[in-house]
Amino acid sequence: AHQPLRIGLLVNSLEVPAWCHEVLEEIVASEWGEVALVLRNAAKPSRRPLSQRLAAAFNNAAYLVYERLDEKVYDSKCHPNAFESKTIKHLIPGVPVQDVVPRQTKFSDYFSDDDVQKIVDARIDVLLRWGFRILRGEVLSAAKHGIWSFHHGDSRVNRGSMPGFWEVMLAEPTTGSVLQILSEQLDAGTIIERHNGATEMESVACNKHNLYWKSASMLPRNLKRLHDEGPGFLKRA
Repeated sequence: AHQPLRIGLLVNSLEVPAWCHEVLEEIVASEWGEVALVLRNAAKPSRRPLSQRLAAAFNNAAYLVYERLDEKVYDSKCHPNAFESKTIKHLIPGVPVQDVVPRQTKFSDYFSDDDVQKIVDARIDVLLRWGFRILRGEVLSAAKHGIWSFHHGDSRVNRGSMPGFWEVMLAEPTTGSVLQILSEQLDAGTIIERHNGATEMESVACNKHNLYWKSASMLPRNLKRLHDEGPGFLKRA
């Protein structure tokens, strides 16, 4: 029998959204995977210059107003809540939790050689990115099968932010997401799986909840495939 995959988590906190918590519950209960290391982002949030913050606020103002109104009307109807904060402490007893302070550039995070070595020493098969910013450098190849990360939104159509928003605004029939292995080039890594589901036309809030819940199932499914079939399927994906 194959040994369980040794999985590492990249998080900003031990409080994670409900959709991540559900994935972790499935991993912990499985015979194909175990959490072997948690790397928690300990960087202090950087404050952008006031001019940049004002420009971003102006550009996003209409979206934020719409989102607040939409959530007020529809959020209670979107069950279960994909973004409810849940602790993972009880799911990782005895698992080492290491604080990492990455070297930060304007948009990217770089791990130190020592932090990369911790991943190598822990013999991690897959890192799941549920935190940090854009990751670059040696950390991308520290785990045997790389860092797996979601792009919520079909990267062929929507590479920007605001997942689930434009699909509703433009009445796109489907809302997509991608599970990929990160590379140095943004959105150019190996695609593990794409998912497209029907857009919830009535509400951006409900469309986002649906998008994250439906996307979440890609992680356990493909981790199990990696365990059962080996990495060959990643090259065919």
